[in-house]
Amino acid sequence: MKTIQEAIRLVVAERKAQDKKWGREFHGRPDERWLAILAEEFGELAQAFLQEKPNKDIEEELVQVAAVAVSWLEFRTPRSGQIANDVGYGQAIMNREAAGIEAPPPVRRPIYD
Repeated sequence: MKTIQEAIRLVVAERKAQDKKWGREFHGRPDERWLAILAEEFGELAQAFLQEKPNKDIEEELVQVAAVAVSWLEFRTPRSGQIANDVGYGQAIMNREAAGIEAPPPVRRPIYD
């Protein structure tokens, strides 16, 4: 079992690998495209599970699913047209936790006007 900090570190590392591979020019990508990417990654996870792959492979797929979901959140353009890009928020929370400082509650923003 992993701690939340270990799990987040794995996802952050995967996000960095994705950025290196694909770049960061995803503003304006429609939700439907993100959903297709996430569905593909989830399908790979399901396939690994159903084929009884080793736990290491299943965990790698889980991290990829989480990283794609985080990327979607990073680059999502809400239907109101406002760019939603809180890059660094996850890292700030990790830094606070490492320092023993309680993280603030997440900011809730309306998705639609």
